[in-house]
Amino acid sequence: AFSGVAADYLRYVERKTGLVFEAKPGLSWSETMAQIRSRDIDLVPVIAETPERREYALFTQAYIDYPIVIVTRTDAPFVGSLNDLNGQVVSVPRKYYTADLLLQDYPEIRLLYTDSMAEALRRVALGDADASIDNLAVMSQHIYRLGLTNLKIAAPTEYRSAMGFGVRKDWPELRSILDKTLASMSEAERNAIYQKWIPVRYEYGVNMETVLRTAGLAALAVIAVLGLFWLWNRSLEKEVEQRKAAETELSRVNGELIEQRNQLSNALRTIQRDIGLARVIQRSMLPPDLEGFQNARVAARYRPMSEVGGDIYDVFEVEPGLLRVFLADAMGHGVQAALITMTIKSEYENLKLAHQHPEGAVAALNTAMMHRYASLPIYFPCIVADIDSVDGKLRYCSAGLSDQLLLRRSGERLRLRRSGPMIGLSTQIPFSGEERDFGPGDVLLFFSDGLTEAHDARDAMYGDDRLIAVATARRLDGPAAIIADLERDWERFLGDAPAQDDFTLIAVERAIPVAPAAEAETESAPQADGAARFDAAHDGG
Repeated sequence: AFSGVAADYLRYVERKTGLVFEAKPGLSWSETMAQIRSRDIDLVPVIAETPERREYALFTQAYIDYPIVIVTRTDAPFVGSLNDLNGQVVSVPRKYYTADLLLQDYPEIRLLYTDSMAEALRRVALGDADASIDNLAVMSQHIYRLGLTNLKIAAPTEYRSAMGFGVRKDWPELRSILDKTLASMSEAERNAIYQKWIPVRYEYGVNMETVLRTAGLAALAVIAVLGLFWLWNRSLEKEVEQRKAAETELSRVNGELIEQRNQLSNALRTIQRDIGLARVIQRSMLPPDLEGFQNARVAARYRPMSEVGGDIYDVFEVEPGLLRVFLADAMGHGVQAALITMTIKSEYENLKLAHQHPEGAVAALNTAMMHRYASLPIYFPCIVADIDSVDGKLRYCSAGLSDQLLLRRSGERLRLRRSGPMIGLSTQIPFSGEERDFGPGDVLLFFSDGLTEAHDARDAMYGDDRLIAVATARRLDGPAAIIADLERDWERFLGDAPAQDDFTLIAVERAIPVAPAAEAETESAPQADGAARFDAAHDGG
């Protein structure tokens, strides 16, 4: 199975963009290079950029940058650098750039060529070669996966290995999408992949020259300390005077520190005031009232991880009986993400009534964001959904957002799959719409991934299944009850663990028409214009 650092990065790209890659196993490195040149394969997941390879491939930014290290057997003599391997046998795969480095800089090293890195390491383990070299990530992964317990990472070299994705020469659009997706990846996500696949520790041998040098330096340090002690004893009177001067200087510095502390406190109060203003502005951009929609009940809950967050939503009645719902999740958190949500909402407000269908609104938002903010790395998932209670239809376009949920009154549960990649990757990507029946008593649940991807103190994830179970249990009790139960269950799940992301919940329920008899009984009762009515069985759950 395709696994490792590169595989995890490729799965991240698939998850964020909607692209699907099919592995082509069994190729040697020489065959891989030949097929990317002939365009029989479209992408090499991990490859170093060289002048020769630039003739037939395009390269993304490097997502792997590790030192190139030397691997030997655990019982091998001490190796501190590549100079110690002169005259010895080093196994390397054919056409690897590490082989070119050794040929150029260390011609006295004898090279043993293999078809793969795994074979090169086996040759070292079996004693056919004295050592092998490659980057730390590749070596660690292969040693761990192959179970080569008699090998160790003996020493680093002066070289580093910066590698990224290699794309066939005639597909620059794919390289652009990969670069943008890699740029959106957080440091925490990169570290998680690194810690998963780098289990092998360095086991450098003992260099006696270094030991003797260190012992000599330690002896000199002891002599220096004794000499300083003698000088200190001789100059005690002078030090008393210096100490008094130091106390005076300390008093002056302390006064300056107090002044700087006061300035920092004032600056902090200003920052807190500005963040508070940002929070008020962001809250003011959310729908102030979710009541009075014709034939529909709506409830929503927005919980930023800190004072401000990166989610934004909108619920708008385009015409009586037709609601348009919008939800977007800007990448990142805090003030930066909040500024991006304000930008997203501003662009959405300019176009939300200009397009009849959701896919048109999503495509227009993608074009506006990429043209107006081309110099900024802004990408985000979103959904636009039209809920028509007149013809009983749901029409939506989901751009990279995780599966949303439709709960039918009959008990059936449907996932609303995404119909396109996230906003901001390319102006050439088409966005398609989807349509579902939306009957009386059915409930739509929209949510951002801050809910389903939350982790508790044991690193367990909340997940879609738990959300579906809680929402299904309260589906007959109305949108407000569903959202309240989900929020309480999410808080119980987290326990003492902090929230890791903002989350938004929106629930929309289509009204159940009042039976004719019941309608006659309530005919004289006044009702607000456009207010939906529900039967007693529905309200009581």
